[in-house]
Amino acid sequence: VQTCALPICYRQSKCNQIFQENDNGVLTMNFDVSVVVPVYGVEKYIQNCVDAILNQTLKNIEVILVNDCTPDNSMNICEELYSNNERVQLINQPRNMGAGEARNTGIKKARGEYIGFVDSDDQILPDMFETMLKEAKQYDAEVVHATGFLLAIPAEGNVVPINMLDRTKSLIFSFNVDIHPVQKVSMLDDDLEKRFEGWLIHQYHWSVWNQIYKRDFMIENDIKFSEMKLAEDQLFSLKVLFCAKRFVLVPGAWYIYRPSASSLSRSSDSFKSIIKTIESQMIGEKSAKESLGNIPFFRDNPQNLRRATDNILAGLQEGYIKDEYRKKGEKMIADEELHGFFVKEFGDKAEYVEFLFYELLRSYPQSQDSATRMFSDPEVWSIIRKNYPKYEKTGDSSLLWDGLKRYYELSC
Repeated sequence: VQTCALPICYRQSKCNQIFQENDNGVLTMNFDVSVVVPVYGVEKYIQNCVDAILNQTLKNIEVILVNDCTPDNSMNICEELYSNNERVQLINQPRNMGAGEARNTGIKKARGEYIGFVDSDDQILPDMFETMLKEAKQYDAEVVHATGFLLAIPAEGNVVPINMLDRTKSLIFSFNVDIHPVQKVSMLDDDLEKRFEGWLIHQYHWSVWNQIYKRDFMIENDIKFSEMKLAEDQLFSLKVLFCAKRFVLVPGAWYIYRPSASSLSRSSDSFKSIIKTIESQMIGEKSAKESLGNIPFFRDNPQNLRRATDNILAGLQEGYIKDEYRKKGEKMIADEELHGFFVKEFGDKAEYVEFLFYELLRSYPQSQDSATRMFSDPEVWSIIRKNYPKYEKTGDSSLLWDGLKRYYELSC
């Protein structure tokens, strides 16, 4: 188990003594929005991420930086830059526990009326939280959900700029994360069957970075991330979807995603990432029951819980294991670390489990999937650059897709 070299206890700057507790020991809310940022392996990006939050047009905002035992200089940079900033909390996890547990720690320490999440290698537009808070107040919303996100690619060359907000170096364009997104601000229908079917087809995308959540709502419904190291945001978002009575959809995109191998969810070591994926699949059933089991829609209809669980486990298989096998092929099958994992988990049955696992892998096509290429392939970036001037004038993302569809020989 990796332990944290930094102090185990919570660490707060002297300015963070504005922390106040009422007679019951409950933290008072001093901010409109608390933004939780897990920190791990992002020394190149963390300053631009945090500054983008602190420089929001909404000033009554705090940043909670949760160190998940980062092996690099990320947290030292945070200490140096923000330890005396009254709008920043610096918190150390006792050991490396994953992004979900880091977010849970941030939720517990949040002082804002609403809570949002940003990954530490990404950035946001200056008016993101002001816009979302405005809609939250207008509708007395428990959840506000933005329908899109922004992708940044280099204006030239093959390296995404460290500061993606530098428009001389970045080309930023928007995509919808929701299938058939709303065209105006809307309150989500109360029909739970409709909500569930919408979640299954990405009508309401499950990412947590495009939403803000009322803190009281999260506490009252015990909404937190599961022990899964991957896909924990899917379970989290599904529970939110079924607990929220006032769920507001806002068309637009403010969150800038970095197409980078340093994502919190994807390890640069492919085989370690596969092990993490299998571990998440193995505890997926338990996590789904713990998260959703008390919600009548799932408790009284076991087939709904089964469908939700299968959807999450299949997503892990498609998005991580299949994708890595397409890229690594037989190297993955020969990896000693993977073999050691199977022996540890299955003992004398390991050989048979490995046989079934690899036979399934061998049935997958060898080509890399289009989604992965879109985010990481410089050839794709070249195609986007050609059409970007037209997109910049019109804001019509379909202009970018025209060239990509021909590249991949895909239909609309």
